[in-house]
Amino acid sequence: MRKITKIVFIFILLFNLVGCIEGNYLRDTSKGSIVEIKLDNAITIAEKEESIILFTQSTCKDCINLKKILIPYLENHKVSIHEVVLDNEGTSKEEIQNNRKKINKVFPEFDS
Repeated sequence: MRKITKIVFIFILLFNLVGCIEGNYLRDTSKGSIVEIKLDNAITIAEKEESIILFTQSTCKDCINLKKILIPYLENHKVSIHEVVLDNEGTSKEEIQNNRKKINKVFPEFDS
């Protein structure tokens, strides 16, 4: 019985060690970027490919804080982020409503 317990313990230990071994994944540590694009371009990109699109406003404190975190992160993470600055897409009530409709067609969860 003692022998079986030792064998089981050794197998459990081996399985744990195998799970801790680093895989073959090598992260690309080159510099990433934030590229400012227009809303229409962002919608086209979102419909064609998987990408990261960041909607911001220049006066939004949370947007500013997020960029303070993203910029150092992108120094050694190869990620391309497409940024749409909503202030540059029109400020009249009609333009804002039209932009929301465009965004909601592609990103229905963005409705706020």
